[in-house]
Amino acid sequence: MDQLAADAQALLEKGCTPLQQSVAQGAAASNTFVTASLALGQIYVNLGQTDKLLPLLEDPASGLLSLVRANDASTQTPPTLKTDIYKLALRA
Repeated sequence: MDQLAADAQALLEKGCTPLQQSVAQGAAASNTFVTASLALGQIYVNLGQTDKLLPLLEDPASGLLSLVRANDASTQTPPTLKTDIYKLALRA
């Protein structure tokens, strides 16, 4: 199970990193980016890597909490997405 989580982490990091950089440079965040980042954050929590989770949540331009606070369109669907992001932040 740990290997499966590590493989998923590697794939999500590979996909999320360029999207995060793009959002940080001013591109609009997509729902795909937000849901992938949420999944990556959940893996970080499950593996005890909360040091990696905080930037994912708190980056001023691309952090999940920053996007929620800005009421960004990428955090609107599904309706439970904002709640799931807040739950993740509480687990950090």
